[in-house]
Amino acid sequence: MIYFRLLDELNKDEIIKQESLNNEYQYVFGDEKWVRTSVMTKYRQTDSPEYGKFEEISESDALALLDMQRINLKICLLWRSGLLQNLMKDSSIRAESRI
Repeated sequence: MIYFRLLDELNKDEIIKQESLNNEYQYVFGDEKWVRTSVMTKYRQTDSPEYGKFEEISESDALALLDMQRINLKICLLWRSGLLQNLMKDSSIRAESRI
């Protein structure tokens, strides 16, 4: 199994898992699964602006990056829902009351 991290601006840090030359998968959060993709085609075509804008990384680095992205996504969703702001406000009020 080979893992790639995309480096272009649009898909920066997307992880691609390659099982064989024609079997590549991109991780989808929410569904929490790998789905088949052909996105690497444009990174391998010499006339594409994305040509070569990827790097091979280890499985452990790929999984660590996915974990970090999952955490960041959860923080963003909490923030957008207002829950994180409320938690931060509540914790700062509790911290002030201890002083």
